[in-house]
Amino acid sequence: MILLASDVMDESAAVYLNDAAKARWPYTILLPYLKSAIGVLQAELESNDLPPLHEIASIITVEPGAREITLPDDFVFPMYLDERAVGEHRFEQMEEVSWEPDAEPETKLKTWVFREGRIQILGATTERQVKLRYLRSLNAITAANSVIEIPNAKQFLAAETAALASNFGGSATARGNAAGGRAEYFKRLLISALTKRLQDRPVRRRGYRWR
Repeated sequence: MILLASDVMDESAAVYLNDAAKARWPYTILLPYLKSAIGVLQAELESNDLPPLHEIASIITVEPGAREITLPDDFVFPMYLDERAVGEHRFEQMEEVSWEPDAEPETKLKTWVFREGRIQILGATTERQVKLRYLRSLNAITAANSVIEIPNAKQFLAAETAALASNFGGSATARGNAAGGRAEYFKRLLISALTKRLQDRPVRRRGYRWR
């Protein structure tokens, strides 16, 4: 079942803000608070090692001599990197290391390191294609018809949106605290459910790190 931003805001207005008709809290006013609630959700997912749930792949062309991989806009964390020459069909696995090797570039990239939020490489003497498998962020919420990618987050997002709106937009601290308490309850349920669902996910391969 698809969950839309409007579904969350309807629930937030009707259940927590006592405004089912959305006279005081129309979508245009609630949307910034929903965006903030989405940010809270993403931070919670990342802090519980559940960064944004969707693992996808992107093929990126790396020019000769480049020392860094150009990352997609929705990039959060790398999982695997493979490489091939332009025109080839098969990819070869690249090795994750703790630091760029002290070596001269070759025709292949071979290694990569994730540091300071960037994927850094030694560079190659030829043009390469890299297949980056990564965890991506939740899609941006820009309008009432935007899709929220975690359908079972509705209860948390509705309560959190109302808590933010009450505390920061309505000067209704008691209502905001009550909604915030419900949001905490639904957050625990959501994190528990997602953790159980993802327990069997393979662990990301990591390069050998010497001490």
